[in-house]
Amino acid sequence: MLVNPRFHSHAPVWVQATYFLVLGSLFLATVVDSFTSKRVYHLLEHLFEWIENHVILGPLVFWSAVVVFSIICIPESALTIGGGYIFAQAHGVGVGIVLCTFLILAGGVVGSVVSFLIARYLAFETVQRWARRHRLLRALDLSLVENGAKMVFLLRLSPFLPAPPLSY
Repeated sequence: MLVNPRFHSHAPVWVQATYFLVLGSLFLATVVDSFTSKRVYHLLEHLFEWIENHVILGPLVFWSAVVVFSIICIPESALTIGGGYIFAQAHGVGVGIVLCTFLILAGGVVGSVVSFLIARYLAFETVQRWARRHRLLRALDLSLVENGAKMVFLLRLSPFLPAPPLSY
């Protein structure tokens, strides 16, 4: 099968460069800050105190962040690790990790449902057009049509595919 050369699966070079420049700058700023003014450290201290003082609102804000990260396809791994640490510090190791696990799972499910609804009802044509441009997505779509439940199950189990984009 011939692939149309106009359509490619990689973002333009300027998008990739901007992405890595922003991430690299944030990383460098955090490293420099850790040796100088320690503003990030103090920000995290205030965050821990805020979560400890706001027993209901703290987890709700964290859960909301997980939902938003899931919808806009930002990996939730940093939230998972950071949340486990924050809630373990605020509520003790046992309760904190159980609470964080529940918030991550609930936020991921709600984010996936919202992503599905967006793709299904608000952006169906855009997602279909995007899927037609990529050979792998066309093959995935065909597999989903033929073996829907089995493919969704196997895709969700795959450690190589991030869960948020699968909802779209």
